[in-house]
Amino acid sequence: MNKIQQTECQSLQAEEKEVLKSIFPDDITFTDDLLHIEVPVELVNPVQIEVTSELPSLVLELEDGSSLLESGPSNSQPTNNTETHHISISALPPILLDIKLPSTYPLQSPPEIISINATHNWFSNIPELQDLLLRSWVAGDVVLFNWIETIHSGKFLEDLGLLTDNNTITVPAPTHEQSYTLATTLSKYNDDAHIQGFLRATYACSICMDLFKGSHCIRLSCSHVFCRPCLTEFWVISITEGDINKVACVDPECLKKENNNRALPEEVKELVTTFLYDRWKDLRQRRMAELDPTVTYCPRCEAAVWPGPEAQQADAWNKYRCCPTCSFSYCTFCLKIWHGIHTRCPIPYHLLSPEERRRSDLELLEAINKIRSQRSALAPAEISKPLTKGTLKRRQVRLNQEWIAKCTMKCPGCEVPVWRDYGCNYMKCTRCGQHFCYHCGASIDMHPEKAPCWYT
Repeated sequence: MNKIQQTECQSLQAEEKEVLKSIFPDDITFTDDLLHIEVPVELVNPVQIEVTSELPSLVLELEDGSSLLESGPSNSQPTNNTETHHISISALPPILLDIKLPSTYPLQSPPEIISINATHNWFSNIPELQDLLLRSWVAGDVVLFNWIETIHSGKFLEDLGLLTDNNTITVPAPTHEQSYTLATTLSKYNDDAHIQGFLRATYACSICMDLFKGSHCIRLSCSHVFCRPCLTEFWVISITEGDINKVACVDPECLKKENNNRALPEEVKELVTTFLYDRWKDLRQRRMAELDPTVTYCPRCEAAVWPGPEAQQADAWNKYRCCPTCSFSYCTFCLKIWHGIHTRCPIPYHLLSPEERRRSDLELLEAINKIRSQRSALAPAEISKPLTKGTLKRRQVRLNQEWIAKCTMKCPGCEVPVWRDYGCNYMKCTRCGQHFCYHCGASIDMHPEKAPCWYT
């Protein structure tokens, strides 16, 4: 090789190094005349990885001192001693290349491959890969970028015949423990690679339509991406106003669905404060309780109570409930402490007429005063405390029910009481979205035309 050719080789090598360094700044390092290249494998489509290992065989010692290899039952049927772990991944650990560029590269000789290694030892066909790379070199052409791209895209797996027709790659492991460890490692690397890829990529927020790096965005379970400030502000307003139906994906594609994708608890917790997250959980539980006809409310702490296993096993226990918050056991019909399945319920307080309620309150007060007078001689200091807490509680419930009946109008869609603070009779239920007339309670679709209450 003459000096002109040597100069041309040096110029082509310098240009190729500069280009590779600009394209892969974090994956290529130069040490003297060696190139250290770390190439992660990112597949276009996910593949199935089968990590296999041979189960250990048993060696039996015979009486004559000889040994017998026992690998399965002693019959003529073949045995399968292979253990396989199946995982679906689209990213594999990097392939490490140490390459030396001879002075005659690229005009007369290919790059010299010093070593090839696979991170976590998931790839064992090193000689075949080295031969594949060297055969792809053509005299006079630089080839390092093609080598990197062949490994990075996973094309070498197909060229070496490792990728089967059913899109499966078999990775052998020496022992069962190592196969389990390798499968776990590959799965974790795949998850971490997806996260890092999301953080590095750029996305358009579906709310403000601006471009943001993935580190400033959040991807919901439906795969739609939003910038954190926009989605946080929207969810904070929705939770503050109590409209938890809007704490969901706001992409037009999801909004077209009848039940758009609700936010997962970990997604809400990641964006809003602890106070708003607790409020969202409480509102969501209340909404679930409102939609479930089997839910009752504890008469002591007013927490929602779902039927337990006892109520689902026998009809005699279908009125039994035990509050998970305060552990109070009560009857769902009379709302008293649980009286057993053989005792009949008294008439519930809310079913009594106003006159019967007043009579019940007076009888209760008389009983309280009688007990107080009987015990006053024994413990006057203790009996002086008021004992009408239960009565006051019932009165508060009665007054609340009377106010709801007098000052609210039930939504014709979900029958939730709606209170009008100001404005006309045209109302929209914040729970189900039903439009109705506040004066007569009729749905707007069924409202009589030119009715007097329509305009007032």
